[in-house]
Amino acid sequence: GGGGWGGDGVRERCVEEVLTGNECGGRMGKGRTKGGRGEAVALLALCVAFGCLSWASAERARANRIAAGMDRPYVYVDNLTPGFSEDLCKDRSGVIQGPYLQSGGSDRMIVRWRGEASERGVVCYGTSPGNMGRVAVDNLDYPKPAGEHIVEVKGLEPETTYYYVVATIASGELPPEMASVAAIREHSPYESYLERERRTEMMRFLWPSEEENGPSIAASEATTVVPMGEYFSFTTFPESKSKVNTPIRVWAVGDSGTGDDKSRSVRDAFVNFTGGDWDITLGLGDLAYGSGTDSEFHSKFFNYLSEQNARIPVYTTPGNHDADSCDMDAQTGPYFELFSNPGDGKSGGLASNHKSYYSFDYGPIHFVSVDSHHLGLHDDPDLYAWLEKDLAAAQEANYDWIIAYQHQPPYSKGSHDSDEQYECYKLRTNLVPMYEKYGVDLVLAGHSHSYERSHLLHGHLGSSSEVNSNPAVIKKRWAKSSEGIDTLEKDSCGPNSGTMYIVTGGGAIRGGGPLNHPAMAYTAKNRGSMLLQFEQNELRMWLLGEHRDEKDDYAGFTKILDEAVFKKSPKCSNT
Repeated sequence: GGGGWGGDGVRERCVEEVLTGNECGGRMGKGRTKGGRGEAVALLALCVAFGCLSWASAERARANRIAAGMDRPYVYVDNLTPGFSEDLCKDRSGVIQGPYLQSGGSDRMIVRWRGEASERGVVCYGTSPGNMGRVAVDNLDYPKPAGEHIVEVKGLEPETTYYYVVATIASGELPPEMASVAAIREHSPYESYLERERRTEMMRFLWPSEEENGPSIAASEATTVVPMGEYFSFTTFPESKSKVNTPIRVWAVGDSGTGDDKSRSVRDAFVNFTGGDWDITLGLGDLAYGSGTDSEFHSKFFNYLSEQNARIPVYTTPGNHDADSCDMDAQTGPYFELFSNPGDGKSGGLASNHKSYYSFDYGPIHFVSVDSHHLGLHDDPDLYAWLEKDLAAAQEANYDWIIAYQHQPPYSKGSHDSDEQYECYKLRTNLVPMYEKYGVDLVLAGHSHSYERSHLLHGHLGSSSEVNSNPAVIKKRWAKSSEGIDTLEKDSCGPNSGTMYIVTGGGAIRGGGPLNHPAMAYTAKNRGSMLLQFEQNELRMWLLGEHRDEKDDYAGFTKILDEAVFKKSPKCSNT
């Protein structure tokens, strides 16, 4: 692996061990760490400075490293030393909230944050924290509320880690023609030769050369010191339909919008289990209770996910609570003002040119987000025309996986009953036939505050009783593997090959309901969220969250509540 000592997660395990006083220090020849947490963090920073954790390494550990019952929080290590940025990013005082990542792709990332209304946003970035010398700034032609900064960082390399810092500048400080630049400013003419040599030596110390631990930065032109903790990193996507050699990890979380200790515990259970290592986040609606106001979004979504959203792009679909403060037809209101989902088609898929439905690609996976709350229920012709064209193109392109996500589920017997609610009926008559026609593999939803995982279904358009009257709607059932894990293999691909449906709406609230829909293979009332791990023709899924004992009393988080493996026939793979 990158760096001078070990891959396969050794560096990341070292971080874990340093923070708990175990053996990482011994591996570095420094002896065992016996001090408190402050000393451990200091040693970790020293480890980073000496290159034990290679900043430029694109490799990330993919194993689940958190042992059962271990409840300590994950600590991010991508910004534990000072960085250096272009001088335009020297003023970071105007940042009020953020940053957060949107509309990621193989060659771009949108960086958003809230700042001073009279200032202009700027992002300084590069492939090393020691040389964040490239610059992108707010596009003045892009309409947005005052104080909301939306910077598209373009021209990036696929599957590459970039480090970035956000700042604000006076509106007149940068010419308008620099609205979309990737430039490196020369070092300050006022910097003496000795000052520049000292700065270069510090960079060499913090980030050793290519031969030791990463790319040389001796030629860096970045001159402004960025304190530790004030910059972040992100990794661009693989190119559309390209082969990916490492598992692709997705966090799917629904109905998380309380922002309280329950939603934070669901977050921590996921982050601890994954070691902070995943690729994209899907927000399945109801991100901000009670009515999706601006203040509710910031207090109940952006605040508690600030560390995660600064590093992992989040893609959202509107829930009924998010829509309460919006005009869904005019696409106005807090939800539309705060999220920049990729309706422009520049992240893959067919451009929808709409803010509430869109698609994007992550290598061999095609994702489709549908507004199931409003337009999907009102037979909006533009939505359905776009969806059919997008799914038809995705099927023709032969992606390894096609994944759809929305807020309301077509099937549920949780806190919402799909037999009794008109919206669920409309989804079965409108969306389900189209998903099946174009071979969608998995549909994710929230809304019901529970977890429900279906068998492989086809043609189930009626009420739940249809499963008993017409058993053929279950195309294939789950079965236990030799390891005792629920496993299902989809034998064919393409039209009418079967679709699986998952409700995961326990991101903050533990709901009721009988959870007895006969199309479901497994259900749970517990709070939690999902890890989806794609590896070629295999999708391994975990429900992670709170554990309850035999008396149904709360007994702690960081618990695997469900694990299942969904496979596709190898002949379906394009990669």
